[in-house]
Amino acid sequence: MVYSDWSYVPLEDNTIDYGNIVYIYSEVEVRGLVREGGKYLYNISWRLKVYDPYNVSVLSGTSSTGLKREEADTIVWKIYWKWRPKHVASLWIFSGEYRVVLEVYDWISGHRVINTTILIIRNGLTPRLEYRLRNELILENPSGKEVKIPQLSMAVIRTIKPFQIVTSGPSFNVEPTCYVTDEYGNVYALFKDLVLKPYGKLVIYSNYTVKINVIRYVNPNTVLSDLMDLPENMTSFIEPEKYIESNSSEIINEALRLKEGVNNVYDICCNIAEFTSTYIEYIDKPVDAGALWTYLNRKGQCIQFSRLYVALARALGIPAQVVSGYGFIDSGLKAVEEGVWYKVSSFHAWVMVYIPGCGWIPVEPQRGSEFFGLIPYTHILLVRNTGRPIQLCGRKWLVTAFHYEYVGPEPKAYMNLYWMVRSLPEELKNLSIDISYYNETVYAGGKLVIEGHLSAPINGTLNIVLRSPVNNVYFHECTFINGYFRLAVNIPAKTTSLGTWLVKLIWPGGLGYTYTEKSLSFEALSKSSSIHLTVPKEVTAGDKLSISGYLIPGLANETVVIKLLGPKDIIIVRNATTGIGGEFTLEISTEGFIPGEWRIHVEWSGGERDYVYDGCSVEYMLIVKENPLYKLLLPLVALIVVIIVIVAVLKKLR
Repeated sequence: MVYSDWSYVPLEDNTIDYGNIVYIYSEVEVRGLVREGGKYLYNISWRLKVYDPYNVSVLSGTSSTGLKREEADTIVWKIYWKWRPKHVASLWIFSGEYRVVLEVYDWISGHRVINTTILIIRNGLTPRLEYRLRNELILENPSGKEVKIPQLSMAVIRTIKPFQIVTSGPSFNVEPTCYVTDEYGNVYALFKDLVLKPYGKLVIYSNYTVKINVIRYVNPNTVLSDLMDLPENMTSFIEPEKYIESNSSEIINEALRLKEGVNNVYDICCNIAEFTSTYIEYIDKPVDAGALWTYLNRKGQCIQFSRLYVALARALGIPAQVVSGYGFIDSGLKAVEEGVWYKVSSFHAWVMVYIPGCGWIPVEPQRGSEFFGLIPYTHILLVRNTGRPIQLCGRKWLVTAFHYEYVGPEPKAYMNLYWMVRSLPEELKNLSIDISYYNETVYAGGKLVIEGHLSAPINGTLNIVLRSPVNNVYFHECTFINGYFRLAVNIPAKTTSLGTWLVKLIWPGGLGYTYTEKSLSFEALSKSSSIHLTVPKEVTAGDKLSISGYLIPGLANETVVIKLLGPKDIIIVRNATTGIGGEFTLEISTEGFIPGEWRIHVEWSGGERDYVYDGCSVEYMLIVKENPLYKLLLPLVALIVVIIVIVAVLKKLR
């Protein structure tokens, strides 16, 4: 992985700043297994996913060689992806850990490799976003006659704990007569006796500062039976109503299908989100239709997505409601910058669902399971129970963003939201990583062990980055509980592992504590080896010579080279293979050996095994004695030769 700032530089610890360009590089060596027409077949594909700290995919990429025919039996394929982590519509960049998952698939062999790496991004958004908002209601008189507006109510943005917190506002340009609250807790600013002049325009706006806490709710593992004893004030959220036909057989059957084999409320609600996001086709033309129509026709707008989600949840006894305000406020923007004003005009509907152990959580039914449980941080909630009947100041209305009555020609009314976002600094405390033990020397093939603790008793995960002497980088994770951790990492049994390694332990920040890192180093060493040899001190020429011994380490199937070095520069080379425990035996006939001193030299090459081993050798002296029978045989052979000669001469004389 490298980043670019006019030049390519290898990352030291996979940490980059927001907005930098990062290249994700893959190099794969593939061995050809199938030949066709004298050439090897290759077909490799790559799939890349990068997940943000909330486990949302922020980058996807695929590539493929296609079917290739090559003469080489081994080929190295290289590929890279370029990414600049910046805020774009619906995918904002937060500081923290990004999980990089690369899958490589060999279509010829069916072999699949998945590699995961951690990328840490700094100077992105924090989990505390501050919105400055101007919510604007515009009334336009399209006629030449005056329009009287006896009463107008405009929804006020309010605190919805724990994710939406109003820290200032509303501050109106036109002072409201009073504030009123409906039976669902929605608050409205009430204006009375307004007048629209002929062809005139009235703009009422309110300013706010709203903090959005970016939260991903954790599955509390509660089950459907935990919903049996709901309070009375929640029973209406599991009942059918207009547009929410949760009692229809079609809706019930689909809901039962979605919960089949699942009893966990969180998982069921996640399944419903995945269903609505993929089942319904979004259409531009608004329709006045409910959940059943949407289910049967498989199309609709945000309100239809929401009504179907709510109906499916209620069919299973899970409380749910439609809410509305401004959603996907960054929609259509190529980029989002902090401190810049943007405008959105479309009103949006989504859902809140009740999960025991979580409470009411917001759900965007147009997004699937990947986003479930994550606060939709580009949504500003105005009213809950959208579309339900209410009474305000003696008039019947439906819950929505504003209501008005008029005398005279009907005015045109619409809303805009102007918004600016910035990241609030986290109120962070310093954290340190203290090491109580680590082995400063490690055999290549052995384990690096690090034990220590953080200066705070928190639970989480450390990122571990190891850089080898040849700049290969390895990534690991280590879980700590109450601040304490123990890490054991295998060091590759490669000769390239030998030398000084650098280690960095990284806490990327979070849980109220700052980014922290700790650097260490250690030496990776090779293991020594030795050969124990058993050889007789002397042997008579012509006898069997037995050489035995064992190798330390006690590895099987290793080749031991045995050299017999005799007088007159005689060299005899034999190989022996070790058995279980490293033992070996070799028997050699000494027939024809010249008597005298012989050296027996035994060596093992060492190298990369379970560890990296140094080679070793050993030498023994051997005396080869002359065979006494040879002395008796020589005169006898000479006598026989003489006799043969005499016999031959006598035959000629006759």
